[in-house]
Amino acid sequence: MTGESCGVSTKKSIAPKNTYRKLLDDIAGIYDRALKDVHLAVEAILKTAYWKIGERIVQVEQDGHIRAQYGTRLLEQISTDMSKTNRKGFSARNLYNMRQVYSAFSIPQLAAELTWTHYVALSVIKDKKEREAYLKKAVEENWSVPQLREVLLHDEVKTMP
Repeated sequence: MTGESCGVSTKKSIAPKNTYRKLLDDIAGIYDRALKDVHLAVEAILKTAYWKIGERIVQVEQDGHIRAQYGTRLLEQISTDMSKTNRKGFSARNLYNMRQVYSAFSIPQLAAELTWTHYVALSVIKDKKEREAYLKKAVEENWSVPQLREVLLHDEVKTMP
């Protein structure tokens, strides 16, 4: 393979070929790690934001401002109004998930290793100790969301009605 075919110029070299290739690999690695760090930071910030949105919805509902039978209509109205502001991700279902995850987890429990979708899947487990055990196992075993869902389905975990 020539230098040009693998992305390295074969014109007059300013550094030995192996040294230059190592430099390129190092630069690419630094950049790739930075992108991964950015993704993880954004994921953590969004998990916290979604949790806080769930908290706010529950606060309004529990303060008696919204009767229980209007809870679904509240989420639908929030969804409609948020879409008018060109913000994405505020479907009634997503708002329901935010409320549910808030009710199931405290902020310190939101492990960096798990995505928001992991928490949505875990939030349906009724029993707090059982939910925490699956959370711990998901982190330890580095389960993907499909793996977690499969385990929950296979174990016939008791979920919220």
